[in-house]
This record gives sequence, structure tokens and C-alpha cells, in this order.
Amino acid sequence: MFNQLSYFEQSFNNLAELSQRVSDVEFELCQFIDCDFSHGHFSNCRFIACEFINCNLTALNWGYSALEQVSFARCKLNSIQWTEVNWPQLA
Repeated sequence: MFNQLSYFEQSFNNLAELSQRVSDVEFELCQFIDCDFSHGHFSNCRFIACEFINCNLTALNWGYSALEQVSFARCKLNSIQWTEVNWPQLA
């Protein structure tokens, strides 16, 4: 699905990647619109200033991925283990 190590200012629309695993990828200023990542796994990824809009993230495993200034609008966020997110340290 994601074959590059980093993505910058890209928009991903209508992806249906149920139960897929993505590892060690960085996304910066990206938009995910109408995507279905339910039961997927993002392992050690980094999301910087990204937007998830109208996405299904049910039971998504963040696998210690970093979320920095990420927003979620009209998304399904059921059964997510938020403790597995690598949150940025607060100064």
C-alpha cells in the first residue's frame, strides 16, 4: 500500500486497507479522506500535522507510532488502544 519511506503534502482518498500492516513510514501534512484502516496496524510510523477525515479507524493498532498535531474529523475511533501511541513530550 505505502511503498515509500516518507510522504509529504499528499492526499489519500478512498483507501480500503483493512487489516493491513504499515511499518516505519513518515507522513507529513497529509490528508486521509474516506479511508478504511479498520483492524490495521501502523508500526513505528510518524504522522506530523496530518488530517483524517471521514475515516474508519476501528480497532486500528498504532504500534507506537508518533502522532504530532494530528486531527480527526467525522472518524470512527472505536476500540483503539491510545496508550500504544508515541505521544510527543510536553515541554
